[in-house]
Amino acid sequence: MATFVKRGKKWFFIVSYYGKDGKRHRHEEPGGATKEEAQKAFRAHIRQADATGEYIKPENITVADFMAEWLEKRVKENNKPATYNLYSQLVENHINEAFGSRLLRSIRTRELQDWLLELKKEGAAQSTVKVVLALLRGSFKWAVANREYILINPAVNLTMPRYDKAPRAPAVFTQEELDSIFAFYSEGKKLFIPIRIAYYTGMRKGEILALKWPDIDLFGRSITVSRTLYGDAANAPKTKSSYRQVSFGQRLMNDLVKQKHWQESNAELWGPDYIPSPYVCTREDGSQMTANDIRAFEKYCKVHFGGHSFHTFRHTHATRLIASGRFPLEYVAKRLGHSNITTTANVYYSVTKDEARKAADKMEDIL
Repeated sequence: MATFVKRGKKWFFIVSYYGKDGKRHRHEEPGGATKEEAQKAFRAHIRQADATGEYIKPENITVADFMAEWLEKRVKENNKPATYNLYSQLVENHINEAFGSRLLRSIRTRELQDWLLELKKEGAAQSTVKVVLALLRGSFKWAVANREYILINPAVNLTMPRYDKAPRAPAVFTQEELDSIFAFYSEGKKLFIPIRIAYYTGMRKGEILALKWPDIDLFGRSITVSRTLYGDAANAPKTKSSYRQVSFGQRLMNDLVKQKHWQESNAELWGPDYIPSPYVCTREDGSQMTANDIRAFEKYCKVHFGGHSFHTFRHTHATRLIASGRFPLEYVAKRLGHSNITTTANVYYSVTKDEARKAADKMEDIL
């Protein structure tokens, strides 16, 4: 049996156990703000002892030190560099600022939940809070199951704060804007082909920049997506569903042939200074393009349209396919490399809603 005592405003449970030295030990652990929370913590302790055959004393590790270990040993080793960088920023700018100096074992569910609500009230975007919630759940789960630093995961019952904002339609290029872009970034300019691929396929920027000529079947008019460029390094695609075949039409095939000829002409012009490359998107000297080269297009959009980005091509491609009514949502989701159809439906909510309304009108015609 455990002994439960209240010290100040907190409840503790005292347990007795035999250590590896064969001697009996007594240990006091914080249980929570109420006796019920302390009893719950004690039951978790019992389950842990039954599963391992020994008592594991929670470590006196701070949240900041634990998060650093989790980022290096779990996230960096198992996730994409983009995920690692994002999580690192969130830990440094948010989590450590609020809880960094605290002992990991002192963190309670209610204060994490209240903190998420405060983030929302302070103006944090829904997407930011959603990622922070996933980060908390994943890190604390690792603290329990892998590190055995704590007995209970305080993030397991956290809920996402409610956001009442209606889904916002993604920004798309108008036909007038597209005509302006295609006229400016015409054949012979380095951004000619990445822009054409983005518009005609809906592929992500990193996927386009990582494309090699062997990935493209000109006669079968198909692109194999098997990698993405992040920084200067090629990585595996964003998700398993991002591995895919993307078909394209005659117009893009003609543009790809033009790109081939442009690279061959540059090789002759630059001579020994030309850098042979298997990549589709290259600079004039043959070297591979990176995201830094795309920044010129971002500036172009800001000056001429007051907004938009390279990613707008992906939204424009998907929106036009869905709005045409000729392509099922399942096809669009697979083409974009979304992990499930729900993601596509949520992003393009306004378009799919319009399609549903049109479908309802057609049903009334036959009923």
